[in-house]
Amino acid sequence: MSYNPTILNIAAVGFFLYELYGFLTSGLSGEAWDYSVIALFLSFGITLTFLGIDAILQWLLKNPWLINAIGILFIITAVFIYKTNF
Repeated sequence: MSYNPTILNIAAVGFFLYELYGFLTSGLSGEAWDYSVIALFLSFGITLTFLGIDAILQWLLKNPWLINAIGILFIITAVFIYKTNF
């Protein structure tokens, strides 16, 4: 099995790097240190979950268009939940 970059794993790594940047800029400057660490651990868990989902999709499906379409649906759902505080 070859593990190729897809939309879902690129978005997951980008999300974690965004959260890491936020942690380094606000957390290390003294603003709510404990909440920044918790948010960083939660974003790491979300990233690992999305990478796991992507690995399972690539293992089950061989069509990269279908894998990316399902990945886009996961990303849209996650953004909707994040933005609406669902």
